[in-house]
Amino acid sequence: MKAEEHNLDTNTLHLLRQTIQHFREHNQRAYLTGGSLRNLLLGEPCGDWDIVTDGDVPLLARSLADKLAGYYVHLHNKASRVVVKHEGQETIIDIAPIKGNSIEEDLGQRDFTINAIAAPLAEIVQLLETGNVVVYQGHPHRSSQRLRRYPGTAT
Repeated sequence: MKAEEHNLDTNTLHLLRQTIQHFREHNQRAYLTGGSLRNLLLGEPCGDWDIVTDGDVPLLARSLADKLAGYYVHLHNKASRVVVKHEGQETIIDIAPIKGNSIEEDLGQRDFTINAIAAPLAEIVQLLETGNVVVYQGHPHRSSQRLRRYPGTAT
């Protein structure tokens, strides 16, 4: 899975790299989740980027918007949005808190199987650039979580 296979322009990849750097600077984990990750795995375009983190979501989103020269939108107590306009397009990054004490716990609380997937954002960008990623899967009705490597990745 490479960036060009998903019609991702260099500007979007640059924004994602800056997002990774931002979370690292704040010592926070960032996971790409749900429909965003699903679309990438299916080779479909990704219209927005859904990220969960264990950090202070409004603070991280507001400072990310500043870093990306974008706009901050407080959606509700559980999510914030960053909108970045470039070349006549918008990149939308939705940021929400991890529910529970871990990404695995969060995935176990999601309502649909397809929403119960996540991967570290940094690994997704690495996948888009080189082809290596790890995806965590969980299901709300199963106690086990799985670590799955996708084709083209190291075992």
